[in-house]
Amino acid sequence: MTTANKFTATLKNVRDWNTPQRYKAFQYVIWGASSAMLVSLISAAGYQRSLTQQIGRDSAQSVLTAERWKQAAAGLDSLSPTNS
Repeated sequence: MTTANKFTATLKNVRDWNTPQRYKAFQYVIWGASSAMLVSLISAAGYQRSLTQQIGRDSAQSVLTAERWKQAAAGLDSLSPTNS
């Protein structure tokens, strides 16, 4: 009997499994689901990190421009006659 046939025969008799066999099967299901969740979590964290870096790169120019405008505005205020 090949491995595939043994597996199929075992699945057909799931109702005949005793408690330790059911626990072991359930344990494998939990391990598989946990592994899938871990891979999904790591993937999502990487995607979130890349988006955060992209936002940082895109907004850095705006921040620098705003600082330049602020300095220019401060320079204009110091030249106005009302501050004398």
